[in-house]
Amino acid sequence: KSTNATPVKVKKTIADLPKPEPVLLTSDPVHTIELSDPYKVGDITNSFIEFQITTTLSPDTILRGNKVGVYEQDRTFIVKRRYSDFRWLYRQLQQTYWGYIIPSPPDKSLKNLFTISDHDKVSLKRKDLLLNMLIKIASNPHIQYDENYLEFLTNQEAQKFS
Repeated sequence: KSTNATPVKVKKTIADLPKPEPVLLTSDPVHTIELSDPYKVGDITNSFIEFQITTTLSPDTILRGNKVGVYEQDRTFIVKRRYSDFRWLYRQLQQTYWGYIIPSPPDKSLKNLFTISDHDKVSLKRKDLLLNMLIKIASNPHIQYDENYLEFLTNQEAQKFS
């Protein structure tokens, strides 16, 4: 028996498809963020390290339901945060943006990560890593205007972040 079978044409392979454009998840930070050198708060029995964060929000920011002012002084906030507050922010963003890579704060004990013997140098390294975390969040278009993130940068009530 002879059959006149016509060959099946392969439509397209994956190699023939156009290459997708990369999706950039980071941009320039929309907020200007500065972190002070760490300083010790409290007495010998109850002391901790605190950082002062100075943030100038983007003029497009909606904060607590209102657009921030156009003048820089209306968009600039100074707050004080300790290490546990950065952990709070990280946990909030993880819960809200499940599946996203959220920049994490450094380990509390940097002596395990770096060969830095001087306590002040460890604190300065932690400062750099915490600032890097905040800037990475400000550079991510998916989370840079997150309510918890903006509250962290602007709300002066320290007890909220424990």
